[in-house]
Amino acid sequence: MSKWQKIMMVFTLFLLVGCENAEIKKTLQDGFDNTNPTGTRGVCFTVGRIDYPYTSKYVEGKLDDFGFGLNREKKRNENLNQRLAMFARLGLLSETAALDDNGQPTGFYQYDFTDEGKQYGGMYPKNDQFFCFGRVVVDSVGGMRWADMDKTWG
Repeated sequence: MSKWQKIMMVFTLFLLVGCENAEIKKTLQDGFDNTNPTGTRGVCFTVGRIDYPYTSKYVEGKLDDFGFGLNREKKRNENLNQRLAMFARLGLLSETAALDDNGQPTGFYQYDFTDEGKQYGGMYPKNDQFFCFGRVVVDSVGGMRWADMDKTWG
């Protein structure tokens, strides 16, 4: 789904908030189905900007009390390593200990797609890896008022 398609879907949804109409629901559902014809790209989770196989790494840097510092790459790397480990626990990536030239563990891990992960994995330009699942189903269009939208969106 392109950026403009997403914008148009959200805009259409906002215009229709508060309406409960079978024709509107069908129009929205058709739009989602057209952008996701296989029914496997309804919800996507980003892994990170990497190529596989990927070996985790350590990034030097000092973080402040908020988890940031001059070297934000350190925090990005920590988050990436956590996401990789999570997707490995879910069975979408394999996780094996990285070995040095002497065959000894380095304390890092190598990640690659499992057969299961290949079914759900994808890549945007610039090596942004992601996993996508399912289909968006429009259950209802009504139930939210503009006053509620102001609270939600600030």
